[in-house]
Amino acid sequence: MLTASGYITTAEFTANNPTVDVSVYSTPTLSGIIATATGKVDDYLGFTLPMEIITDEKVEARVDSDFNLSIWPRKRPIDTVTAIDIVKGSDTITLTLQDGNSADKFDVPEPKIQILYPDAELATTGISTVGSFQQIRNTNFFVKLDYTAGYHSPPEWAKEATELYVLDILARRQNTVGASKIKQGQVSIEYVQRRGKSDLVQDAEEILSYHRKVAGF
Repeated sequence: MLTASGYITTAEFTANNPTVDVSVYSTPTLSGIIATATGKVDDYLGFTLPMEIITDEKVEARVDSDFNLSIWPRKRPIDTVTAIDIVKGSDTITLTLQDGNSADKFDVPEPKIQILYPDAELATTGISTVGSFQQIRNTNFFVKLDYTAGYHSPPEWAKEATELYVLDILARRQNTVGASKIKQGQVSIEYVQRRGKSDLVQDAEEILSYHRKVAGF
C-alpha cells in the first residue's frame, strides 16, 4: 500500500546502492531520511502520490474553443469523478455525470490529469441558469469537484527520484565543510549549478518535471 511516508523502502535503497555505506545509520534514521526525500518529491510535484478521496475541491476550469468544460484537478492521475458543481456567484449548478445508460458524460483522457465535459452532453440537476457552456465561457466561475486520484503503488519514476534525493541528503551529511565536489559511493557529486543544487537534485527534478502539477491552461 502506497503511503506518503516513503516511496522506497530502506531495503530497496540499500539493494539499489550497494556502494553507499549506510551502516552508520540506524534503520529508523534511514527511514526518516527516505521520508524527507519523499517530501521533496511531493513538494516538487505539487501533490502527493497515494490514492485518496477528495471532496469539495475548488479547481481550475475553463470553457475551451469547442465549448467543452475543461477541468484541471490538483491531484493526479484521476481515477473516478463523483461530483462536478459549477459555482457562479450565488448559484451552484450540479452537472449530471451519467446518462440514462449509466455511461459517463465526461471524459478523462490520458494521462488522466484533465476532465472534459462536452457542451453537447450538458445536463444539470434542478433549475439551471446555464443552458450551454458557451454562456459562461468569458465569465467568472469556478468548479467544485469530488473525485478519487493517485497511485496504488509508487511508479518507478517516483522511486528513482526519491532515491536521488536520499543520495543527496546523505552526501550533504558527509559534506560538512561545504566542498563543491564530493563522492557518494562511486558517484561524484557537484554543487556548482542552479543556486547550489547538486547534480543528484537536478537529475531528480528532471525526472519529476514530466509529472509536475502546472496550470493546465
